[in-house]
Amino acid sequence: MIASTTTLPNRPRAGSASVVVSIAILVQLALVRLAFWSDGRTVLFLGAPFGADCWVRTHFGFPCPACGLTRSVTLTLYGNWSQAMTLHPAGPLAVAGLSLFAGGLFWTAVVPWRRDLLLNASLLYAGVALVWWTAWWIGQVKILG
Repeated sequence: MIASTTTLPNRPRAGSASVVVSIAILVQLALVRLAFWSDGRTVLFLGAPFGADCWVRTHFGFPCPACGLTRSVTLTLYGNWSQAMTLHPAGPLAVAGLSLFAGGLFWTAVVPWRRDLLLNASLLYAGVALVWWTAWWIGQVKILG
């Protein structure tokens, strides 16, 4: 019997995709911070006004679930957490969630046997954030409506 001398192609390590995705998430957050600026009332994109009026608010008179989210995320990335939380609580939740998720992905590359923990924690975080966001929006509609 002749032994086969074919070699398998080099495959990346199991955790390398997690590292790449975690770095991509953090780079995107950094790029958003570099490209946007906000004082809580207006948003600038690369130094120019970013005038995106809410279609839902304009046509129906109440805010959509994302009203103020761009300003809130931008304020959060600049460290103005309390002002961002007042404006829209989903902004700090999104930034914190993405940062924690990126850290978790990086960690699973180091400790791959805990990937199930990252999945469960991510689903729990997303569920809590969605409930919080929905409750906040319903409160805004009732207050303004």
